[in-house]
Amino acid sequence: MEAKCSCLEFLQPLAGLWDEAEKICADASISPPDAIHLATAVRVGCDLLVTRDSDFMKLAGDYIAASTPERAEPALKAAGFAV
Repeated sequence: MEAKCSCLEFLQPLAGLWDEAEKICADASISPPDAIHLATAVRVGCDLLVTRDSDFMKLAGDYIAASTPERAEPALKAAGFAV
């Protein structure tokens, strides 16, 4: 399934993604669902991972820029995006 809207892009699972998620899960002591989300964000080159889960955000910060929804706009501006 591939669909697009103004702010989201849906992708097919990428080759090797499950292996990357498994490694993140083991290395970071993170839950499998969170590891899949994080591996996907890293693999597709996500500029900012936005989450309300403070524990996940701290662990994700070792791999990718992460923020709460409330701090997403300032974080994107700091990264050079026109928001």
